[in-house]
Amino acid sequence: MSGAAYATEATVRLFAPLAEAAAVVGPLDGVLTADGEDACLLRTGASGLDMMVFHVMFMGFDFEVLDPPELTEAVRALRDRLSRALDRPGR
Repeated sequence: MSGAAYATEATVRLFAPLAEAAAVVGPLDGVLTADGEDACLLRTGASGLDMMVFHVMFMGFDFEVLDPPELTEAVRALRDRLSRALDRPGR
C-alpha cells in the first residue's frame, strides 16, 4: 500500500522504534523514517480512507494521524462503530 500508486496518501506517526516497525512494515506498505528513539513516521497510501484505517490499525502499533485530517475522521468513525457494536444489549 505504498503512497505513489494510490489516490489516498497519509503520514502517520507509529509509536514504535524504527527497527521494530520495519520488521512489520514492508517496502510495499510505505516509507518509514525515524522520529526519535521511540517513534517513526510512515508515509503510505491506500485506495480509500477506510482501507487506510485498517491498513495502519492492523500493523499493531499505536499511531497518530498527521495527514490528511480526513483520516482522523475515518478513525473516529470506526471507533464509534466498534463502540456501538460492543454496547449492544447482551454484550
